[in-house]
Formats: sequence, C-alpha cells, structure tokens
Amino acid sequence: MSSNPPNSRGAEPRLIAGMVLGLALGALGGFMSLRAIAELDAAGGWVTRSIDILNQAQGVENRQLEIEAGSRGYLLTNHPAQLQRLVAARDALPAAFRRVRELIRDPAQLARWQPLEQAIVERVQFSEELVRLHEANPASAVARLQAEGGTDLGARLRRQMQDFEQGEQVLLAARSAELRRDLMRAFVILGISAGSGMLLIAFAGSRILRDSERWQRRLRWRR
Repeated sequence: MSSNPPNSRGAEPRLIAGMVLGLALGALGGFMSLRAIAELDAAGGWVTRSIDILNQAQGVENRQLEIEAGSRGYLLTNHPAQLQRLVAARDALPAAFRRVRELIRDPAQLARWQPLEQAIVERVQFSEELVRLHEANPASAVARLQAEGGTDLGARLRRQMQDFEQGEQVLLAARSAELRRDLMRAFVILGISAGSGMLLIAFAGSRILRDSERWQRRLRWRR
C-alpha cells in the first residue's frame, strides 16, 4: 500500500504553482517598489532644487540691498566701513549669480532671471557711480541720490524679483504635489509587495497544513 496521503500528488503541483506565482508577484512588487523609490527621490530632488533657488535668489537680493545700503551710508557718513560693506557685497555677487543660474532648469524661469540679473548689475553700477561722484564732489553725490535715488530702476528690479519668486513658487507647488503623489504611490506599492509576500507565506502554510491533516487522517484510517 502506498504511504503517500490521498491526493498528495495532485496537491504538490498546485503548491508549487502557487509558490511560483507568489514569487513572481513578489519580484514584480520589488521592481515596482524600486521604481517608485527612484521616482520619489527624483520628485524630492526637484522640490529641494526649487527651495534652493528661492534661497539663493533671496541671497542675491540681500547682497544687492547691502550694496545700496553701503553706498548710501558712505555718502552720508563718509565712513570707510560703509565703503567696505559695499565692496564685500559687490564682490560676492558674481558667485551668487552663478549659483542661481546653475540651479535653474525651467526655461521660463531662466528667461525671468537673466533680465533680473542685469537689472541688479545696473543697480550696483548706480551705487558705485554715486561713490565715485562722492569722492569728487560729496554735495553733488548726495544731491543726485536725493533727486534720482534710482527710483525707476529700483521699482523695476523689485517687480522682476517678485515675478521670479512667484514663478518659482508655482513650480515648487507643482513639484510638491508630484512628490505627494509619488509618496502615496510608493506606500501603495510597498503595501502590495508586502501583501504578496504574506499571501505567499499564507498559501504555502495552508497547503502544508492541509497535507499534514490529510496525512494524519490517512494514518488513522490505516490503524
């Protein structure tokens, strides 16, 4: 008499097929998980880039304001420290400009930044011109500052900076929304992958338990 339990030969192919299917699902889930993680990392990189751009643009604006303040302070006080303040901020501008340009990837934002950078350069040149005029004729420099003050150029610069920052904030909002979608998708895929593994374990366990019960019944029947 055969020692194999009833239907054990028929159960084994089903068990193997189920395990193969589970493994295939697990492999597919692993691939999808890796892809979701890569997409999540890319989306996070774009969000970080937008934040960096806004921070660097703010740094450029702060240096431009520092130059203007140093120029005005030098005209009003004739103190060398104010002139050094202007020079230090001016010398730091080229590197600050370059960092922003290197970060920008959106063509529309680059188109906004280029004229803004030129407006800042013109504003700095106006401040330096006041300093040169002050060294030749302090009263004339103060009079020009009070008469002109770079009003038109300053207003244009502020509008351009606002337009640039608003454009980057729109991109940041869109990129943040994409990051949230990728995060939710990653959670779903990871959940499915984990569920596939659990189903594989449960299926294999149930088949083994069922075969064990059949074997025990077979032993009892033989007795």
